[in-house]
Amino acid sequence: MKPLLRQISIATLGHGLEKVIALVIVTVLVRHVDKTLMGEFFFAISVCTAAALLNEFGTSRYLVRAVAQDRTGAAAYLGGVLRLRLPLLALTVVTINCIVAVTAPQLLWMFVFTSIYILSESLYFAFGSTLLGIGAVSARVVSGLIGPLCLLVLVPTAIFLDWSFDRIVVVYAIATTVMATIGLAVVIRRIGRVTILRGAVSARSVIAQCSLLFAVNLLILLHARIDEWMLAAMRDFREVAGYAAAYKLAEVSRTAIRPITMVLFPVFAAAVARAAWQQVRSYAKRTLWSVALISLAVAICVIAVAPWLVPLLFGAEYPETVAITRVLFLATPALFISYAAMPINSSLHLDKQTLGFAVVSVGVNFVLNLFIIPRWGAIGAAWSTLVTESLFSVCMLALLSSKLQARALADLERKSIS
Repeated sequence: MKPLLRQISIATLGHGLEKVIALVIVTVLVRHVDKTLMGEFFFAISVCTAAALLNEFGTSRYLVRAVAQDRTGAAAYLGGVLRLRLPLLALTVVTINCIVAVTAPQLLWMFVFTSIYILSESLYFAFGSTLLGIGAVSARVVSGLIGPLCLLVLVPTAIFLDWSFDRIVVVYAIATTVMATIGLAVVIRRIGRVTILRGAVSARSVIAQCSLLFAVNLLILLHARIDEWMLAAMRDFREVAGYAAAYKLAEVSRTAIRPITMVLFPVFAAAVARAAWQQVRSYAKRTLWSVALISLAVAICVIAVAPWLVPLLFGAEYPETVAITRVLFLATPALFISYAAMPINSSLHLDKQTLGFAVVSVGVNFVLNLFIIPRWGAIGAAWSTLVTESLFSVCMLALLSSKLQARALADLERKSIS
């Protein structure tokens, strides 16, 4: 248990630093860049993040699970993923920007470099997932900080030099491209040469194992981003900026639990492969109780200090973000618990059931937004998120509980027979 606690501590430190850096950079930008322009940037990030999920195709979770269960095949698994993803990456960048060139040519420059920024980061996650699968948590943390640290130096410098925002988005693209390149070098040093042709897992095999994981990830992303997209379509970019600022703060709060799931997912996957059900039950119980307590503490603290925290971070132009932040943080316990339950359920290969719950949650969110956003705007979208995140969390816990109880009964029956 001590090695796990050490790895979680390292991951917490690194991931916390990564999110704090991201928040600092956003804070600098919103204080010096026009709000409408920031809304366009947040919208571009949202669209490109969705496209990155299409390119990722569930391969990050697949890599963690596969490599944790068979470390000797790490290079073959990664090679198979790259064989699938590299052509998709090129196609995704071209497709996004062709669509933007036709429908909104004034946003083309921003979308070109935002797409490179987001998709290079997504490619890095394949290398980071491989490192997690082999238990190299420190290497994953350090390599994952390269891009954020570059931005922490370059973005404030660009603001100080009074660069245009067009030049700043180029900086974003360069930072994550460098991070992905270094991440590949670290992985090669750890597992050896990676080839995408001979010796790699076939793309067909990767697709077969990733399809459900991809569908789950797609629905989870839709659940997270649908509010911003519908606000952009039904209100205006200023409301998108106000909502996105609050959501960024909520994303930063996940720093409190992401290291736990990041470190324990390969542990759960390996334990399931060994049929070590007692270990799975024990770790699942500890993980979920820990996450519940952490989420409650985070929600209470942020809701209490929101009237001072939001103006401090985002300035006087975001008064509506205070109320949005408070509502989103009411959803924190549900969001954290479902976030922690997902990798546990995935290690148990419950992806089909998780997909069903996600479809229902997104559908309910979409219908609620159709009625709520035209009348109440961003604050209404936040309440919609609270309802649907709670629904998803309850379903995920019920699924996990029933599965572990079934395994416990099977163990008792086997012991009574023997």
